[in-house]
Parts: sequence; structure tokens; C-alpha cells
Amino acid sequence: MAIRQPETNLADASLEPDPLSKLHKMSITAGMANQQYVAVNIAAVIAALLGIASAMSIFSPLLLVLPAVGIIVAVAAWRQINDSNGTETGKLFALTGLALSLLMGGGVLGKAWVDNARARDDAKRMDSVMQQLSEAVKTGKFELAHGLFDISFRTRVPLVAFQARWGLMQKPEAYGPLQSIAWNDVLPQYEKMEGETGEVGVINFVIKFERSEGRYTFVFRKVDDAWKILGAPELFPAERAPKQ
Repeated sequence: MAIRQPETNLADASLEPDPLSKLHKMSITAGMANQQYVAVNIAAVIAALLGIASAMSIFSPLLLVLPAVGIIVAVAAWRQINDSNGTETGKLFALTGLALSLLMGGGVLGKAWVDNARARDDAKRMDSVMQQLSEAVKTGKFELAHGLFDISFRTRVPLVAFQARWGLMQKPEAYGPLQSIAWNDVLPQYEKMEGETGEVGVINFVIKFERSEGRYTFVFRKVDDAWKILGAPELFPAERAPKQ
């Protein structure tokens, strides 16, 4: 007697879930879970910190190294993140560091450039005054030379004393006749002097006599957009107050 096999209901079999489909869903879910944990690029964080620290460059030009390094690190971090195939993040940090470094460093450099251009223009105008002084002294026009000095200097050193001082220096046994006055190409330094109003600049000139040559300091004060010689410490030293 033959044994009959139970008939398989194809309709019921089609309703049973495919065991492989579960594995497929698990693999997709696992991949999505892993993508939630992406490492933050360390260089990007450092770039952001350097960008913040770049604000210190306003206190000293030497600290411009901070924004310079910040720009380099920010660019390197951006490239590392792009090359990480999505395993690293932090572009916002890198971009922030780059923007701050450019802003702070560029601002300081821009101000330095403006200040340098202004100081050089002032130096040229001061040099023009000194050339007038040189020609006036060499031609004996001491009243004209005296007029190139500030009113406070002319009050302290009257024309007679002014002419006598130049005459004494130009004696043959002293320095000899004046030859030239030339700016030494060093930009003036601006100072605040007690008791003086207006902008004050200190600058050096090389004075060449027939028998001597030296560097002399001149102090200028800006009066009505024109520079006047306020003093020359080596040539006309201030009188010392008498001891009590």
C-alpha cells in the first residue's frame, strides 16, 4: 500500500516571509546606526581655536603668526574631512577658524599698511622742512631757518641764540660748514608729550658738516596740517632748571 505525501498548499507557502529578507533589513539598519557616529576632525577644532586666538594679534604684530597658522590648519582640516569619505565631520569648525583668522589677520595687516603709508608721508613732509632748513643755514638766512621751528622753540631759543649756535658749530676749528641734512629712511615715532598739544613725531636725520657727520634727533609738531620743528635735543638742549 503506497503512502500518500501530504499536499503542499502553494498559496499558503507564498504567504510565509522570506528568511533572507530579514537579514537584508538588518544589514541596512546596522549601516544606518553606524553612520550616526562620525568623528570630529581634530584639526578643524584647532583651527577654530586659533581663529579665536587671532584676536590677540591686535596687541602685537608678532602675534600675526596665530592667524597665519589658523589659515593653514583650517585648509588642511577641510581637505582631511573631504578625503575621509564621510567618516569625519567638522567643516563648520574649519570654516569658522578660517573666517576669524582672515578677518583678524587681514584687519591688523590692513591697519599696519595704512599706518605705514601715513608715517612715510609725514616723514617726507618733515624731510621737506629739513631741506629748507639746510638751504637757509648754508646761505646764512637764519631768520628763515628760525621760522621753520615751532613757536615754543622760538620762545625758548631766540633768533640771536639760534644764529650763534649754528655759527659756533660751523667754525673751521669746530665742525666746519654745513654740507647736507638727509633723512635716514627710518619712519617717525609718534609720542604724547606733556604740555604739548597736537600730534608729535620724533625722527632722525643725518647732518653732514665739512669735518663731522652724525645722526641727530628732531621732534616735530603738527600745526594746522603743517609740520614745525619742535626741538633738536642734540643741537639745542633744553636748559636745566637751577638747583635749589
